[in-house]
Amino acid sequence: MNQRPPIFFVDTLPLADRESSLPEGVVHHLRVRRELVLGFELLLSTGKLFTCARIISLGKKTVQICTGSIQDVPAHQSNIHLY
Repeated sequence: MNQRPPIFFVDTLPLADRESSLPEGVVHHLRVRRELVLGFELLLSTGKLFTCARIISLGKKTVQICTGSIQDVPAHQSNIHLY
C-alpha cells in the first residue's frame, strides 16, 4: 500500500532546493509517532504554498531536511448545486 506523506503546517517554508532544519514542533510530532528516520518524506505547507521534504540527518536536538521546489497548493474544486 502506497501511503501519502504527512502534511505539517508551518508559518514559513524553508528555502527551496536547500538543506535546512525541521521545525521543532514537527520534530516532536515525528518522535512521538516514531517516524523520525532517515529518508522519511513529508510535506510542509503554509496553507497557500507547500514543499516536499526528506530527512537527511538526525541529531540530538536538530533534524536536517532537504526540500524540493515550492509550489502553490492546488485549488480545491467542489461542484455544489443548490436547489
